[in-house]
Amino acid sequence: MTRGWLEAWWRHFGAGKRLLIAQHGRSFAPFHFQRHGPFRVGYILGTGPVATRGMGLADRADLFVGEPFPAELADALAAEAWDLLWLRALPGEGGRREEGGGRREEAAAESRFTTHVSRIEGFAEAARRQGWGVDIRPRSVSPYLTLPATWDDYLRSRTASERYDYRNHRRQLEKAGELQVELISGATDGAALLAELAEVEAASWKAAAGTALLLQPGLRPFFDEVVRDLLLAGQMAIATLRLNGQMLAGMLCFSGSGVFSTYNVAYRQGARPFSPGTVLLLDSIERLIAQGYREVDFMRGEEEYKTRWASGQRAEVDWIVTRPTARARLAAAVLVDGRERLKNSPAVVRLRDAVLRRKRRR
Repeated sequence: MTRGWLEAWWRHFGAGKRLLIAQHGRSFAPFHFQRHGPFRVGYILGTGPVATRGMGLADRADLFVGEPFPAELADALAAEAWDLLWLRALPGEGGRREEGGGRREEAAAESRFTTHVSRIEGFAEAARRQGWGVDIRPRSVSPYLTLPATWDDYLRSRTASERYDYRNHRRQLEKAGELQVELISGATDGAALLAELAEVEAASWKAAAGTALLLQPGLRPFFDEVVRDLLLAGQMAIATLRLNGQMLAGMLCFSGSGVFSTYNVAYRQGARPFSPGTVLLLDSIERLIAQGYREVDFMRGEEEYKTRWASGQRAEVDWIVTRPTARARLAAAVLVDGRERLKNSPAVVRLRDAVLRRKRRR
């Protein structure tokens, strides 16, 4: 999460919450606190629940700290009144990389990731010294693709059927009209692009399933602001595929430090026979390789369109930090364990499976 994202999140969703920016030297850890019934819960700023999105809007969280973790930051947290710290979407240990790895770029990326994990683990050590309980729970995985040196190298890494399908669908689109694929960032009309992407979502399976992010009540003003500002700062990009001027598919992405992270992806359901999402992704990969990017991060989730094109995946975890009180343990049991039981209940699982089957049929 960038500073622009955090500031916009607080402006749009900070009402009724308390902000804490714990700082020491160049390290800082931004938290916000809010009430859930009788319990006071702390989150890393930008990760807490918002209207219609109980899981929040952030696929990835961070603490901007050095090594070792400054004890002063834990002291600042200790001075706050809270029962539970629910630290979501933090990097976990381990992960999986496909065979054929070992390239210098991949080793460097994994080294940076391991360093990030060790910084976060420093917080766990500081929390335990305060006498707090720390429970680390699996959350999800983030598939990623390490980019090779050239587009030809990438194509050779795919199967013959994948190369054929991509080229065939691209030819079909070109025969149907004027095909245009762009990666857009910097000075641009972000509001107009976001409005087009929202139209694509409205025409996608996401609208019928109720998961179209840009159509959720109360969220659009936040995305209007954050996309406008981060596009101008070069920290976000929008990839678009158009046919005769109409956007058929779009990807809202984060961009920085050689990594291109896909955040929100949609395509018009009526264009599905052309596989516009796949054509957009692979065309974008060609451009990213040419621009010197080293990785595509598909972010949280194991959807088929992510795992199919990924070269590996990284673990993500939630940290449940509790004070040594009965009230704090009750907060964890009600808010965290209760949510997990509901999520995995047979009725909810059946409903989720039914929605997924309907999406596949479409």
